[in-house]
Amino acid sequence: MRPPALPAVPHFGRTAEENRFAQEDRELGLDRIISYHLPGQELATVVGLSLWNLRLFRGFGLEPPPTKRPVQALRRAQRDERVPQGWPHDPVLRDALAELDWPSLLASWPGWSWDPATGKLRCEAGRPLTLTTIRRSELAEGRTGIIFRRVSGGCEACSARQACLRSTQERASKHAELSIPTPIAELLRHRLRLVRHRPGAIGASDAAPGPCAVADALFLPAAARQLFGAAFSGATLRIEVALPPPPAPKPRLVAVDVADRQRRRKTWAQNVDRYALPDGTQVSIEVAASDALRRMLGEREPSKRAAAGAA
Repeated sequence: MRPPALPAVPHFGRTAEENRFAQEDRELGLDRIISYHLPGQELATVVGLSLWNLRLFRGFGLEPPPTKRPVQALRRAQRDERVPQGWPHDPVLRDALAELDWPSLLASWPGWSWDPATGKLRCEAGRPLTLTTIRRSELAEGRTGIIFRRVSGGCEACSARQACLRSTQERASKHAELSIPTPIAELLRHRLRLVRHRPGAIGASDAAPGPCAVADALFLPAAARQLFGAAFSGATLRIEVALPPPPAPKPRLVAVDVADRQRRRKTWAQNVDRYALPDGTQVSIEVAASDALRRMLGEREPSKRAAAGAA
């Protein structure tokens, strides 16, 4: 069973998570049905993931990386371009719009003004309009239209309604379209797309930053698992099991008890006893492999005193 994905995980994080699940399926075969009982399937998955961690841990121990760490660069403060929680007061949009020549743009709009503090356009009655749309095609060569819009309603009792609003509907939305240079319009279009598809609100962090910049991880976990598998190349494992004489056979026509007669489902303890080796069984394991693999399997290194006595 795979853990459910968090709803606020960005698309890249979800993609990396699914790729890791697919990698586990290929290496360990976790995508097959091992048990039709949910706890049984979950147990098999946990065992497989434990094997995944064991391969990673043992592969790291076979060839540990250098103890000398790479030098991290010093942290440099830089502007966070992510969308804050208080949109539409987006600083990136506000700064991009501030580069426009507003006196020239509003020359034919008497009484209208640009509010640089909020990044909004204000009509002659002082009501704010927010940037909502960037035209896909140019109005003229090198010029693209952008639309500022006011929320529905709010202009019913305005004395300047007849001069700036063509619609006769009472709750019509006021909007104004301006022609700006296309490069700035492209920047605004890209930023609006990020704002409207943001994964979630970004809160302020009160954690104190460290002196060094964040460095990307350079460790190769797949190489560690491959190194663990290569340690078994050419190894030979010989297991001998000496069983005691079998007990007398049970009567074939008589059940042991009522549960045996009714073929009841056995408990966990009964199944353990059923498949356990009989008393007196001797098991010997002989491993012919490299020194690293024998140490990994628990073989103790000979002491210096024993080695000197053997010499």
